[in-house]
Amino acid sequence: VELPVTPEQELVFRENSLEIKSAEESLAAATKVWKKGSGQVDSTSASVDPTTLKGVVVDSSQADVVGDWTDSTSQPRYVGANYTHDATAGKGSKSVTYRPDLPRDGSYEVFACYSPSNNRSQHVPFHIEHAEGKTTVRIDQRKKPAVDDLMQSLGKFNFDPAGDPRVVISTEGTEDGVVIADA
Repeated sequence: VELPVTPEQELVFRENSLEIKSAEESLAAATKVWKKGSGQVDSTSASVDPTTLKGVVVDSSQADVVGDWTDSTSQPRYVGANYTHDATAGKGSKSVTYRPDLPRDGSYEVFACYSPSNNRSQHVPFHIEHAEGKTTVRIDQRKKPAVDDLMQSLGKFNFDPAGDPRVVISTEGTEDGVVIADA
């Protein structure tokens, strides 16, 4: 287009710009509906409704807590109303235990949800108690989770609902930063 533009060309440009903006808004709304229907997480929201996640979800509000933990919403990307953190105090003496209500025995992939930040611990232990015993996986909570910037896989494990399956987040060995417990 040669400059300057004529008033007619400017009018066509403005009309096209409005149509493009309307199409972008429609696409964004349709994408949000599709993600909700497919179980994908809306990555534009600070809080994720746990009912939109696939599988068995246990939020920190449903977990058993040992020690003083602090609820927070200061760092976006968390499940439910908030997440909880150890406030870098009482290291080694605090834990959060998630007890899933599994519908049947079998293999389940276990995910940890957390909001990353530079003040987080790089060595957060997740103790998974499953049908074959206990496995500990350490997560660097400074790094962004791999799934929807919200969830990090801890692996696949066989569980028996009658065997009291659980995932325990501990503050042992996390003196290098804050420990986050979300879902």
